[in-house]
Amino acid sequence: MVKARRDEIAEASGAVTANRAHAALSGLYAWAIDKDHHAGANPTADIKPLPGSKRTRVLSETELAMIWQECGDDDFGRGAKLLMLTGQRREEIDGLEWAEFFSAKGPHSQLELPGHRVKNGQPHIVPLSQAALAILQACMRDR
Repeated sequence: MVKARRDEIAEASGAVTANRAHAALSGLYAWAIDKDHHAGANPTADIKPLPGSKRTRVLSETELAMIWQECGDDDFGRGAKLLMLTGQRREEIDGLEWAEFFSAKGPHSQLELPGHRVKNGQPHIVPLSQAALAILQACMRDR
């Protein structure tokens, strides 16, 4: 029944959505089993995820320029610009802490993201361009 419903979701909304629904249901059952709300096995355990397709579309230079021009000088606008300039994930930029920003470390400025904040779990150093550095320095002045 779970596999049939997953396949219905895939047909209606795509493999990625179906796999996310499957993962959510699996997590719910894992929690329910752990808390003794459900006796027995997790009914999602033997169902393999559907193969998904990789993203193929990226923003064009024109689209990026339009977004850049519309960004205000507020936290949202600066965050969007930092996403474009660094190529980091939204959560990595939204969750930046001042302790992760090094402006005087050697000749270059960088972000040093700890492993627990990065998708692959490995510490990550992000070199900063002059534009990214200017945005972060402006944020420091506004504090």
